[in-house]
Amino acid sequence: METWFSDTWHYWQRTICSDNDLPSFVEAEEIRVRLLASGSLDALSDMGDRVLVCDAVVYRCELFCTRDWRTVLQLRDDLRGLPLSIVTPAEWWAKMEPYARLWL
Repeated sequence: METWFSDTWHYWQRTICSDNDLPSFVEAEEIRVRLLASGSLDALSDMGDRVLVCDAVVYRCELFCTRDWRTVLQLRDDLRGLPLSIVTPAEWWAKMEPYARLWL
């Protein structure tokens, strides 16, 4: 588990450093604080869920994929104002399947 985390963390750091269009860690924190304070994510009662969705917004993700029906998916209509779509794995695959052959 530690190796997986380390590999993922180093990959993410290289991605952030190599893409000048993405916010730095300091800029991301400022955006995160503003977004969390804005109330846009208040529908999510769990702070961990708020931070995950917030990070997806901060780093300009188009989709947030989750299986969490108990909280995030159940409330996705309340989060429609965000600049990303919250989808299930099946919905994600439906969007990706037409392009899957490109990676084969």
